[in-house]
Amino acid sequence: MIVRKTTVALLCMAALLTACAGAPPHGCSNGHQCVLDVRSPSSPSLATHEQSGPLVGLAVSGGGSRSATFSEAVLEELAKVNVGQASAPVSVLERVQYMSGVSGGSLSTAYFALNKPKKDVAVLTETGALSKEYSDFFQRYSKDMRTEWEESLWGPLLSDGTGRAFKIANKWDATIFAGNTFADLRRRETEGDSPYVILNGTSWDSGRRFLFTNLPRSEFSYRFVEETRKHVHASHLPEQEKALLDERLLPESDRFSPITPEDINADLSSLKVAFAAATSASVPLLIGPVLYSVGDVNCGKELCWHVGDGGMFDNQGVESLAQVFFGKLLTQPAPEPQAAARPRKGLMVVIDGSYPMHDLNFGEADWVFSYLTKSPSRLSDIMEERALGYQLLLWSLLRASSTDANRVIPGPDQLQLVYLRHIDAAEAIAARPQGLCKWGDAPQPVAVVADKLRTIPTRFKVDPECDAPLLHRAAQELVAKNKQRLLDFFAQP
Repeated sequence: MIVRKTTVALLCMAALLTACAGAPPHGCSNGHQCVLDVRSPSSPSLATHEQSGPLVGLAVSGGGSRSATFSEAVLEELAKVNVGQASAPVSVLERVQYMSGVSGGSLSTAYFALNKPKKDVAVLTETGALSKEYSDFFQRYSKDMRTEWEESLWGPLLSDGTGRAFKIANKWDATIFAGNTFADLRRRETEGDSPYVILNGTSWDSGRRFLFTNLPRSEFSYRFVEETRKHVHASHLPEQEKALLDERLLPESDRFSPITPEDINADLSSLKVAFAAATSASVPLLIGPVLYSVGDVNCGKELCWHVGDGGMFDNQGVESLAQVFFGKLLTQPAPEPQAAARPRKGLMVVIDGSYPMHDLNFGEADWVFSYLTKSPSRLSDIMEERALGYQLLLWSLLRASSTDANRVIPGPDQLQLVYLRHIDAAEAIAARPQGLCKWGDAPQPVAVVADKLRTIPTRFKVDPECDAPLLHRAAQELVAKNKQRLLDFFAQP
């Protein structure tokens, strides 16, 4: 047994080490490495359209096909929420400016951005119903997110996680992304046909977020760690503790700053969006990481980046979106003389279809694939649960304690957070199961429904008979529950 475990470990290490051998051809065609174009003065840039109105963004979590299916259903329900006037319906989706996706959420985000109808197509009819174009789009969207993609992962050797990433990327490219590149995505973003998109990966080399986006580096300039440090230094904390904080925190502060294409002098124009989505979804030890270089270089001579699952850093997609929002909301223009200063508002909707941490009995499992079969993302789930808990605690404390003159995070008066977690719909579904998962119409124990929701596996397929309809119903219940909050946000000046 020890021999088997050691062999697996060595094979996985070999996959990473051998990824730097040989001179790569251009693009992502060799099943081994993606070569990005070198950024030049003529490289196109995406200038965001600054608006005086509220900022609205969606963060779409990781979670394989479970998250992709759930997020599609949430977007479909959000599309039906009319935040305009009765005579001129305006869908919530028409107000969304940014989307940040991770793993399965990146698949869903990229699909929405590339395939949704253009901006001149109305989401809602005069009666408030979905237009035919959007109704047809969501039918295709739902079908494609439910598709089983795992067959694309089989074939490469056990150690060849990069090969599996390339196989699923090529499958997505051929079937649902139609060869679209970041140049095509930029065109849609520039013309207003798509929100600005951020697909999140994680650098295995540095542990930092690695962003696939057309947004300029300046959009991610807000330095949360440094602003938090200033906030702490303005407090009554003893000087020796402030010094300890600086000693431990400052050397690590750059790890909270993402790697953007500009940082590595890369032009993503020719990169196919399918490969960025597959990289973001590269679950450790099973898929990826994918090796990226800039220009036709050999990794033995110049630095390359091994990029994998964005969930290793942040599985909610929140941090990249928050960095953009905090920078914009906390940088207010000086008010006109004698004019009342009204801070800009923001709305962040977190579509969380991630695998929730819960107790799990592994029995007598005694080697790694026994654990991975039962819970493929168990290692990251354990770490993520604590990290997410600390993040929420820190954010809450900063939002409650920051003043107008010393704000690290926009307060509740300025930034609304709406969390839509699939597991939070258990009670509503249990009261009216409506035949889901063969439960019949009689009320079910909440614990039974909750257990089913939280144990939908993290895979690139989803059970079409029970799990997919259950996730759609969860989306309906959660959007309905939060509808008034959305209406109130857009109704306020």
